[in-house]
Amino acid sequence: QADRLEPLSAGAPRRSRRPRGGCSTGPASVDDEVGGVRGVAMVAEKVQTKAWDGDGVPLKDSNCAGIGTDEDKAVRKAAAETEEQWAMAGKEPGVMVWRIEAFKVVPWDACKYGNFHTGDSYIVLHTEKVEDSLEHHIYFWLGKKTTPDEMGTAAYKTVELD
Repeated sequence: QADRLEPLSAGAPRRSRRPRGGCSTGPASVDDEVGGVRGVAMVAEKVQTKAWDGDGVPLKDSNCAGIGTDEDKAVRKAAAETEEQWAMAGKEPGVMVWRIEAFKVVPWDACKYGNFHTGDSYIVLHTEKVEDSLEHHIYFWLGKKTTPDEMGTAAYKTVELD
């Protein structure tokens, strides 16, 4: 669990516990000098006994239920195989850079490598030969003024390239 400081109404900080990864399965429990372990146990009991009241979707019924399954991996692999920019990516040592334009992966001219625009998003692949194999280092660079759709596309396509 990760600790996070939250202000009290009087302005003094209190420490709350939330699961790592930024997901919450219920209300945060507060470890303070008054509640302590008893307060945590009471919150846990409420979460476990809470009846379904329509305030969300159970994981098994959500669009997240299949993440990481063999079917999910196969679908992602098939999608990656349709991206024509990945056909020659990482086949030999060197650096390759792509810019995201309208949800598309577009090669960035080698003479512009190292010059990125603040309103754009990029994917960088550095391939190096280590002994008898190739090692890949994949990055994405998000400009300060890049749009959310370009950020998301860069992140998704980086995972796809991996």
